Amino acid sequence: MCSYNKINGVYASENKMLLTDILRDQWGFEGYVVSDWGAANDRVKGLEAGLDLEMPSSNGYNDAKIVAAVQNGSLDEAVLDRAVERILKVVFSYVDARRPDTVFDRAKDHAEAVAVETQCAVLLTNQGVLPLGTDQKIAYIGEFAAAPRYQAAAPATSIPAA
Repeated sequence: MCSYNKINGVYASENKMLLTDILRDQWGFEGYVVSDWGAANDRVKGLEAGLDLEMPSSNGYNDAKIVAAVQNGSLDEAVLDRAVERILKVVFSYVDARRPDTVFDRAKDHAEAVAVETQCAVLLTNQGVLPLGTDQKIAYIGEFAAAPRYQAAAPATSIPAA
């Protein structure tokens, strides 16, 4: 996953040195690169640099730019083909590894995910701050104090209840 920021003046989603030269060529990464939520800056430049999948969808806006770039010759169709191949390779690997006896149990799987996350949480340095006592007061300041976001989602007020 690429990030939002610029690295040495180039958006991470358009950074060929990182996405192709280092990640793929030097480190041998064979999967596909997806943008962080909304981190794709210029979709055509991103494809050329090695960004395979934009998240979330632009509802066709960037797809039209990609089609136009291929049609006018500014984007080699092979670059687009390569991105599609990377995505399909991963999709097909999931299909090939599918086990028909696998059962999805939402409650059990959620409990297992909570247990794994609990074991993975890391506190680098606790200088007597945690755990918070019920008599302690804390301040949560900023825009997300009024409308918190969960896992990069929209403000909590716009998230439908489950």
